Amino acid sequence: MHHAHDRSFVVAGATKDALLEDFQKAIDGAIAKGTPLKGWLDKDDTYHPGFQDEFDAIVKRTAGITTASGYGVPE
Repeated sequence: MHHAHDRSFVVAGATKDALLEDFQKAIDGAIAKGTPLKGWLDKDDTYHPGFQDEFDAIVKRTAGITTASGYGVPE
């Protein structure tokens, strides 16, 4: 039975529950922290990662695709 508040989460090409759970956690964390999509360098050349860095790390670790662009996320 489906209810109006039921939600689903899908990333194209991601089929494993653990992979989807990793993506969902990363997205929820980025939203909660206000993480930007892309990382940046500050005036001291310190790199601050963005969501895309986390996404790429998850993909590399579990899906065998090397970048987020493999899932249609612009680089």
